[in-house]
Amino acid sequence: MAAWFDPGQLKKKMTNLLPKGGGHLKVLAALLEAGDPRATIQPLEDQDWLCPFTGRRVELPGWDGSAETLLQHPAVQEHLKGLKPERGVVPAPMPMPVLAPYFVKLRLEKWPNYHVSNTEGKWVCPHCLCTTEALIKNWDESEVQFDWFLPEALKHLATCDSFRNDPLNSATDIEVRGQFGEGEVRKELLKRVQQEPIFRVTDDSGTWIDPFSERAVEHLNLKRAPWNAELQNAIVAYLLSDACPGAKTRWRTPKTLNEMQRIAGQLTARRQALFETSRIRAAAEVQLAALRNQLQQASAAADQHQELKMDLAAARKVQLKMLPDKPPALPGYDIAVYYDACSEVGGDMYSFIEADGGRWGFLIGDVSGHGAQAALIMSMTMQSFSLRGKRSKASTTNVMKAVNDDLDGAIPAGKFASAFYIVLDPPTGKLSCARAGHNPALLYQPSKGAITQLAGGGVALGMVKSEKFAKRIEHYESLLEPGGVLVLYTDGIVEAHNPAGDEFGEDALQGLILNAVSSTSQQLVDYVIKRVKSFMGERPVEDDFTLVVIKRKK
Repeated sequence: MAAWFDPGQLKKKMTNLLPKGGGHLKVLAALLEAGDPRATIQPLEDQDWLCPFTGRRVELPGWDGSAETLLQHPAVQEHLKGLKPERGVVPAPMPMPVLAPYFVKLRLEKWPNYHVSNTEGKWVCPHCLCTTEALIKNWDESEVQFDWFLPEALKHLATCDSFRNDPLNSATDIEVRGQFGEGEVRKELLKRVQQEPIFRVTDDSGTWIDPFSERAVEHLNLKRAPWNAELQNAIVAYLLSDACPGAKTRWRTPKTLNEMQRIAGQLTARRQALFETSRIRAAAEVQLAALRNQLQQASAAADQHQELKMDLAAARKVQLKMLPDKPPALPGYDIAVYYDACSEVGGDMYSFIEADGGRWGFLIGDVSGHGAQAALIMSMTMQSFSLRGKRSKASTTNVMKAVNDDLDGAIPAGKFASAFYIVLDPPTGKLSCARAGHNPALLYQPSKGAITQLAGGGVALGMVKSEKFAKRIEHYESLLEPGGVLVLYTDGIVEAHNPAGDEFGEDALQGLILNAVSSTSQQLVDYVIKRVKSFMGERPVEDDFTLVVIKRKK
């Protein structure tokens, strides 16, 4: 509607219709007949109605918002019956300028499009799409007290031509944010990226460092690309993406320039350490391949038994080099691991893989059998996971499919590797999971006070061809809550037997976890291993033990 309804247009007709001793329905009927917008205002558009006589919001269950059905609604009739005439005269409906504050107050409190702010927390009017002086959000993105915000917002609306001309209609939430809110944020961020040195900090390789997450962003490199508008806009696009936590602090950089430069030095040292670890593992791969050739040539003759034993000992050393020295140090998380092979060369494996966007992959698995052959299959599987898991935006199921393709034809018939692969997004605690024939992971959720199995379908790696494997593997997600605990393990723990032949079992493992959820990850690991070995008594270990515990701090 182009302009406010002028009540003067109906003054003569209204005077004729006003009854002397009541008749509110007749007055409302006259407004409806004339198409007066005051008669059918829905302040929240949620099966409600604003009485034009009192300014009160009345809930009308089932009302479709049309003028034709308004008077038929029993709640309207009941409400109007309660209005008392003064000196025998039915109260007239309020003029729109008087009525408007009643419904706009409700919208200022409830509607999303009335809650958009610029980077300084100042309110954006959804009628004129201008920034006002009314403060709606604090520096931490929390909203100011409504009683403080309301008078300032009403003060602006009293002078807003767009609101005066059409008070019932406003831009949508998406329109306000898209046409104004984000546009202003983008301009402000581009200006800051161009002017503030903290947005030009890199590690020694030139990789740009996000000052909000303190992570190196691999696709933004200031050595490989000139510092021009294209690169600056690419940085702004990242800052506005879900991968950057800057919006949570309204892009207030928490670190000084000197602190960011120290972080850059630490990231450089970490990159060099990872490179050295990769070099050592590559050398270990070469050694392992050489051992494989030696073991394949070994004879079953008794006089070669000692030599074979020495080769297996050497293979164990190489295998241990391939396993991570320690868990990653993730802020807000406590991670511990236990590994013990029951023979010279075990079949269990675990790994920590740094994926894109600051995410981390956690792998645990078990190769069928033991000895040198199991070590070789373990080596190929871990190498494939390390390569495939670092691919940008690769899902856990796609990583699993790629690893199965790598192993297809490369391992002997009848051999296979079970695996459970989880990718953790540290800022949110989101878990993306895929399981290939391995024991389900166990997730303790404080909100439930219970443990959930992370199961899902999937067949072990190397057992079937790609097409069948892809049909059976399932992707699913969960959440590691603050105070929550995620436990990955191999079957050696739950299938441990006591001297009487009884199996330890998963129920017992879950009970131990529940008993120790308040402990550190290392304490929980030590507690579980101690109780399992106590259960076994003098019975010899029959399978490898691997246990990974990830706890999100409160």
